[in-house]
Amino acid sequence: MAHDVMSSSLSEPGRKVLRERPGGSRTVKRELERKGAPVRTRHVVSGPSDFVTAREAAADETVSSISIEMRARASVHMLTLSGIPLDSVSGRLAQRGHRRGRSAKRRR
Repeated sequence: MAHDVMSSSLSEPGRKVLRERPGGSRTVKRELERKGAPVRTRHVVSGPSDFVTAREAAADETVSSISIEMRARASVHMLTLSGIPLDSVSGRLAQRGHRRGRSAKRRR
């Protein structure tokens, strides 16, 4: 399962739509889920982005195609970052460190 974090900033037309239809952000969530990227959490943030969304998808290709479709509307600017669960990376790093420790002892 692919994981990603999507940072999105509304364009001026996107802000106008949000002002006119504040519930529209729920529609986006449902759309993402219909397209195969379940939303795990979504937050309104301050700073250069307006929203941060954590999603899952069956494949990175799914995430990429959804992002392209949404950007094509010109109502949002997005930055999508693929993520790997921390436990997965920590486990691999621990395994590598353990292997290196054993091989170093053999050389002595």
